[in-house]
Amino acid sequence: MALCQIAGESALAARVPVALARAREVVARLIVRLAGELGGTVVEANVEGTLVSFAEVRSAAGFALRLQVELLAQEWPSTLLLRPEGAERHDGEVLIFRGLAVRAALHAGPLCAGEGAAALAPIADHAARLASVAAPGQILLTDGTWRLLVGNPGSPFVLRDLGAHRLPGVLGRHRLLQVQAASLDRRPVITPTSLDTARTNRPEPIVPLLGRAGELTAIAELYRMGVRLVTLVGAHGAGHRSVARQVAAAAQQDDLPGGVWWCAVGARSTPASPGEDPPTGDLVRSLADALGIGISHARSDADAAAQLGWSLSARERFLLVLEGVDLADPESVAFVSRWVRSAPLGRFLCLAPWRLGIPGEVVFRLGALAVRPAPSDAARWLLQRVPPHSGLPPIDPMRVEALAAVLGGVPQHLAIAGGLLGQLSPDELAARLGDSTAPLFPLTW
Repeated sequence: MALCQIAGESALAARVPVALARAREVVARLIVRLAGELGGTVVEANVEGTLVSFAEVRSAAGFALRLQVELLAQEWPSTLLLRPEGAERHDGEVLIFRGLAVRAALHAGPLCAGEGAAALAPIADHAARLASVAAPGQILLTDGTWRLLVGNPGSPFVLRDLGAHRLPGVLGRHRLLQVQAASLDRRPVITPTSLDTARTNRPEPIVPLLGRAGELTAIAELYRMGVRLVTLVGAHGAGHRSVARQVAAAAQQDDLPGGVWWCAVGARSTPASPGEDPPTGDLVRSLADALGIGISHARSDADAAAQLGWSLSARERFLLVLEGVDLADPESVAFVSRWVRSAPLGRFLCLAPWRLGIPGEVVFRLGALAVRPAPSDAARWLLQRVPPHSGLPPIDPMRVEALAAVLGGVPQHLAIAGGLLGQLSPDELAARLGDSTAPLFPLTW
């Protein structure tokens, strides 16, 4: 059995309802024609989409492969082709999407007692659950269904193993496979978002963040206003990473079904390939590693970046934090720009020394912590970084305030000073800071 579902219908129904209605008729006629040519029967069932029953798996696979190819050549309404969901998309000179995108799920199983749709209900239910994790333009089937495929589906195809996944309402984990027409092999391979797919890889805040409540509120408000790319800039040591961690932690509480993700360029778990060309390669592979997306089939960094863009576009609302993007590399910046454009439901937070220069970007500058009035945020930050077992005697709060002022309220400087207060008093530390000839670190080792 093959279940076909039109992707992105809700957005199109809100913008171009008449064109969508006409496009649905185009898809329906194509499905009926292909089903008839390959011995299938269109079945009415209580699921979203169109169910087509076949006697053999190879016929269902051949139907789905031909459907994806022939969708590109249909006469689509012109207003549909002007929408991002229906516009032509190319990989180089190769057309890979045009008009409505249809996902298909193939499943085989025994019939139940009854006639028509009632006999097919369990198979249709499993196919619907499989289709729920498929991306637009993707054909999925389980390895169990694949083992039942005997003979040639009639169309050249490429098979890819997407790994084991849990499907909604289905016990256990099932190995999912993607089949794609050979002529459409340049479509990106998108890993299904299933129940056991991680929803975040964000690092936890190390300590509670002090003195940044206003900044956190302002950044959250930017996202609520529809800003999709915020770039945190500021002097070195201003605490970009700490603020970003807190933004990510707060976003985890929001309605972000696509997850909260942190990509630290160069911090990936997979080793670099021989001859890899950084920094662009590092950026692409670090993001692939952070999202758990396989890009081994990519022919180049640009091809892998396009695949990542398609994967992001298939996600629901999400937040992606990018740390360490090399702004001196134009291709890296171009990749970030492409990902932002590809994922209209995504929020992006970039940690950088200066703006990326991407359309729609909002630059948020982090300054030093306030050193007045007492008790100041800077002094509280400094004391928070004192080692818990430093044996530090009671300190005059005004001396701590004075030391925080000498350090200029810069979070990184305050953190270093806090670590030294177990060995130096605030006055000694302030004196050493003012004396360029005195060592800052006490020579006790």
